[in-house]
Amino acid sequence: MAWFVALEGIDGAGTTTQSHRLVAWLQALGRPARYTKEPSEGHWGTLLRRVLTGALRRARTDGSEEPFDEATLALAFATDRVDHLASEVEPALAAGVSVVCDRYVLSSLAYQGRALDLAWLLAINGRCRAPDLTLYLDVPAQVGLARIAAARRARERYEQEATLAEVLTGYARGVAALREIGQRIVTLDGTLPIEAVEQAIQAEVQRLMGRTRT
Repeated sequence: MAWFVALEGIDGAGTTTQSHRLVAWLQALGRPARYTKEPSEGHWGTLLRRVLTGALRRARTDGSEEPFDEATLALAFATDRVDHLASEVEPALAAGVSVVCDRYVLSSLAYQGRALDLAWLLAINGRCRAPDLTLYLDVPAQVGLARIAAARRARERYEQEATLAEVLTGYARGVAALREIGQRIVTLDGTLPIEAVEQAIQAEVQRLMGRTRT
């Protein structure tokens, strides 16, 4: 049986590291698994990554440029997500390959939900299948930014302390909204050492496999 697991958290929470480790662990158990991420590696995801780094901006009629607004971004993320599901996630699951996704719908609720209505965000993502399990790695904004600085990479659109503090509030609202409609979301302490977080994730996935095994 294949499972769809999403890892969530603010920038610097460790979702990418832990997603790769989870895939490696599943494969070591003899269970086919693959890593994927959002924004995806598809056409829409490529455009979104340019937006997030500031390389792509909205052109105005006076010849100037400005950042895209959150509603436009939310629709772009939803478009990328639907395409990502159709092109990569659904075919893998149908073939019996579990999928670990680095960010998913909860990210839209957290990041774009700072400025937009959650009900609208849920509606535009209404065609997207729910993960079998979402693991939210909870870390303070300062911790996330320190990790970004340690990785020595340029900051993207949302990677400012005040913004990430708002995103944390958005995650709390998003988790509550998704739980209300029946999705399984587990919050884990993302400030723990990498190995401790990895073990906690494995324990939750083992519980998922135990519940759904036929």
